[in-house]
Amino acid sequence: MTLPDDLRAVVDGRVEVVDAADAVVVDSPDLLPFTSGVPLLPVRPARAAELAELFQVRRLSESVTGEVDSEGAEHDVPEPVRVLLGSRTPAVYVEHEELVVDGVEIDWRLTDDGIPHAATLEGVAAGLAWAAGQWPRRFEVAALLEDSSRTDELARDRWFD
Repeated sequence: MTLPDDLRAVVDGRVEVVDAADAVVVDSPDLLPFTSGVPLLPVRPARAAELAELFQVRRLSESVTGEVDSEGAEHDVPEPVRVLLGSRTPAVYVEHEELVVDGVEIDWRLTDDGIPHAATLEGVAAGLAWAAGQWPRRFEVAALLEDSSRTDELARDRWFD
């Protein structure tokens, strides 16, 4: 198969035709703050490695080290969140006043050890959902983190998924 010279990619929110060698497959939403000016190929997470291999391009997670530079406090994941997200949910997350990764302040980061680090409630929700392989549930997680009494209401709403 002949690889394309050019690809359609998203650059700073706009679709552009770029040199294929410059494109990067987006495989990790927590690293999006590091992509200014980078031609991105968005794809379902399960297909990211496959697409990168097909086009012979890098994945975003291979392009950014993602080292956490700030200190935070470890917290247990609340039981309702663990029930919602299932067995792959981390037992803990690390809350930061300001989360600094590779010198950049961001909302959340899932580190290589599988522990979410976050500076916002939405960041905690996103990190836990991503870690558990339940990305579409991040908004429900945020709702539970804000008010755990909504467990029954949110469970009932899932009947219609």
